[in-house]
Amino acid sequence: MARLHVFMQTSGVIRKWNLLLVLCPALVWGQQHIPLKSQLEAYDIHYYHFDLNISNANSEIAGFVHLEATLKNTSTDSITLELTQHAQLDSVICNGNRVTYKHTNDLIRLPLEACQGMNQPLSITVYYSISRYHTPYNRGITSSTLANGRRITWSLSEPRYAKDWFPCKQVLEDKIDSATLYFTVPDTLMVGSNGILTGITPMECSRKRFEWKTSYPTAYYLFSFATGNYMDYSFDVRNDDSGQIHVQNFIYNDSIFFKENKRQIDTTAALLRIYTKLFGPYPFAAEKYGHCMAPIGGGMEHQTMTTLGSFNIELVAHELAHQWFGNSVTCSDWQNIWINEGFASYAEYLAFEELGVDEKARTWLSNAHALVSSMPSGSVYVPAQELDDDQRIFNYRLSYQKGALLLHMIRHDLGNDSLFFDLIKDYVKQHTYGNADGSAFREILEAKSGRDYASFFNSWYYGEGFPILDIEWVQKSDSVGIRIQQESSLSKSSVTYPILLDLKLEFLSGDTLLQVPINRKETSMDLFVSKKLMRLTPDPYMRTISQIRSVTHLNESNSSKAFQVFPNPAANQVYIQNYIPDRPFEVQLLDQSGNRLARQTNCVTYTSFPLSHLCAGIYRLVTSQGNAQEVFTLIKL
Repeated sequence: MARLHVFMQTSGVIRKWNLLLVLCPALVWGQQHIPLKSQLEAYDIHYYHFDLNISNANSEIAGFVHLEATLKNTSTDSITLELTQHAQLDSVICNGNRVTYKHTNDLIRLPLEACQGMNQPLSITVYYSISRYHTPYNRGITSSTLANGRRITWSLSEPRYAKDWFPCKQVLEDKIDSATLYFTVPDTLMVGSNGILTGITPMECSRKRFEWKTSYPTAYYLFSFATGNYMDYSFDVRNDDSGQIHVQNFIYNDSIFFKENKRQIDTTAALLRIYTKLFGPYPFAAEKYGHCMAPIGGGMEHQTMTTLGSFNIELVAHELAHQWFGNSVTCSDWQNIWINEGFASYAEYLAFEELGVDEKARTWLSNAHALVSSMPSGSVYVPAQELDDDQRIFNYRLSYQKGALLLHMIRHDLGNDSLFFDLIKDYVKQHTYGNADGSAFREILEAKSGRDYASFFNSWYYGEGFPILDIEWVQKSDSVGIRIQQESSLSKSSVTYPILLDLKLEFLSGDTLLQVPINRKETSMDLFVSKKLMRLTPDPYMRTISQIRSVTHLNESNSSKAFQVFPNPAANQVYIQNYIPDRPFEVQLLDQSGNRLARQTNCVTYTSFPLSHLCAGIYRLVTSQGNAQEVFTLIKL
């Protein structure tokens, strides 16, 4: 036996309950064999009240959670809540009555007869405590020591670990309408959580209670707390579309840390303005946005107050974007995690683009393409048989980076940024505070563009792999012939991928960008070109997921030579063009006696020599590529 001390507020009075902890026997009532999801969908939760005692010293928790719900049907003979089997329950109150319960296999079951009838209010309070224990990947509650010796305790519930710290219903589409979150801690600590900090109440034994309140719909996994020795660095951001947004940061109470990170924290203001412009008004403007620090490897987008480990700009941008994509619009199920992670990942690139840091934007795209094409298989959509694997749901290559590049491809395919961001805003507006899946986004995309994206989504969202491209081109007289062949990265697969491929045509007098729609194994075309084409570069701006295996410049004269020299005779400049651009070459300019006049090394596609300073006469050009050499006679006019 143990005793659980619970501080409960009733009628404005703080009362201390000294409750005897009794593990109720497993009472038997009729049990139907109904899937857990059906049991959980028997009711809707509307409101949560947390009143929990926590500390930064360990991962223990004690207190009560009260919820209010509506019973929807009687297809099950019990009300089911999820709570870890590691929790010690003191009692459960249902509609004012202390009721018997079963607590097995991480589930609390209450007999239906103890609850109201159909469409009637349902009020449940669970008094419990949880001793320290560890869940996979530091989910649930984690307590850890910083390098400076200070400790932080925090919660992290995504995707299905809310049950490891509070009684809940882990169904994404049942968003809670509002919640109050009370956390009592030693008075040297602070607690960050969701919504607005409505008060800090002194408690017994040198403790104080942080009282947070949110009135926005919230998915179960987005409730959170973090406690430690923090300082509050807050500021307001004025935004024409969202009004004034309060930004509240609970950061490590360290003056050196603050000085080193203030500029990065302040970037949140610029990002809020950028995302409001691109995605629409900040969804939780009446409350706040903020950060609460904890020693985690990245961040977690808890609603209105992200938990993060650093203020790296990509991380801050990603987690802030989640307030639109993931928090306001939440994936309907974990198979459609793209709705959360693909959009937030693409927002990282958009942040760099909008902030004008072009080099970082290019590097981001380059890294994303390299990662996505590093392995051949896997779909952005998570197959049902892989849903038990958290690492598959949050696969960085697929759910995050490939998901982000899908949006980049759609933007490129539309060819109209105004249209692209208008449909993003419409998508957010239509599903604000609700849920969506990939098909919901496709519906808006097709409605706004007037085009059919079924093939695109079948190949790129539900399908696996990417195209591997081989490109050949040859220039003859006044035309350039181009042939593009694609095969799948999946071995022995006949699948083809619809893409809009950019081809950069580089002439001596300038460049041209050609966009080629490809949706079959081989695509061929002839272009009327009056100028000498020096180089053809596929996807120069990294707008398409593909692997370019080869670009071959065919010898237009069908000779065995690997190089072409032109013009010849020449007056001011001579060009040397390579037909095997994936192999670097060297070229030397020699006079009739064999004396070297000029040399260029590590050339790739083509190079040139100025000739205006030379006397008229006969010269030699010698190209070297590996062990092969070619010698050309050049006439200088």
